[in-house]
Amino acid sequence: MTSNIILSSGSYTVTVFTTMVDETYSKLLTTIAPPVTKPWTAGPKDNKIVDLLRITHRFEIDGYIVADEGTYGSGDSNTTVAGKASDLVALFKKGGVITFTYTAASGTSFNVNIEKLSIKEVAQDSATASRYDVKISLIEGADI
Repeated sequence: MTSNIILSSGSYTVTVFTTMVDETYSKLLTTIAPPVTKPWTAGPKDNKIVDLLRITHRFEIDGYIVADEGTYGSGDSNTTVAGKASDLVALFKKGGVITFTYTAASGTSFNVNIEKLSIKEVAQDSATASRYDVKISLIEGADI
């Protein structure tokens, strides 16, 4: 089963149906290697680790966008699949923080910036695409 994510800022709102959401937390650690003195018979000393509490919260999303079909995506700023792809590019190009709503996490919203966006048109028999696959990298944070 797919869940929805909603990316929005200003007049742009796009619903993406997810096939994979990878949520990663990482933090910056500094390692301090204590000096070893002669004689070396005591063996190595344990490294000291300093936790700087600089936490990065990242989302890697694989999913797809489609033209509006009933309830899902009905709040989007565009109803065509090409229009939704254009809106995603506009959100990426505008820069700054956007709102990311993750419906699988009880509709939890995060302030994020789009680090990377990939949109791939899925080949169809018809003249116009009815689905685009997307890959999105997001980092939670605030504008400075």
